[in-house]
Amino acid sequence: MTCQPSYTASTIFDSKANTLPYWSAHVIAGINVNKDPIEFAAEQLNEAYSMVCRIQKKPHVVGSDPTCRCKEAVDSLAQEDDHALITLDENDPFESVLVDIIRMNRRKRADYAADADIFSNFRDTASMLGLSGFSERESALFNILQKIARLKSLRANGRMDNPNNESVADTVLDLAVYSVIYLALMREVNVD
Repeated sequence: MTCQPSYTASTIFDSKANTLPYWSAHVIAGINVNKDPIEFAAEQLNEAYSMVCRIQKKPHVVGSDPTCRCKEAVDSLAQEDDHALITLDENDPFESVLVDIIRMNRRKRADYAADADIFSNFRDTASMLGLSGFSERESALFNILQKIARLKSLRANGRMDNPNNESVADTVLDLAVYSVIYLALMREVNVD
């Protein structure tokens, strides 16, 4: 197989669906404000597929066929190692929620956590309480329980459709983020 990525701003954008192809990177961390976002995405994808070709030791040939986007190489690499590459389809209802979870976590992490330790706020909370056995995991679990208690109160008070503050969807999204954080903290110390 020869990898032939040849993205341009016009070939990367699916004008019929008004979106990027499903297997492309949907969340680009560092948008260069001096460039058109689609042009920037094309550059990033060209680099990413070039890297996939290098990993698979396949020749990287820039071709003129815009339909050849090395999808086979990406899919093959993902099948060989589940941790090597995972792409999300924002048009898939489940996967789009995963993208929302990641976005929410990144926004909140920027405000709550130290750059050097993404879980520092949970560690700090546990440390400040000074309770024996109360670790960063219990701190995350406490946040999960607060969100569940909020949903319980909204339901009991008949305000599920009209809360005074954050929406029920935002509470459920927070609950999902805290649950993933809890799992990540468990994995950090190999707790099952």
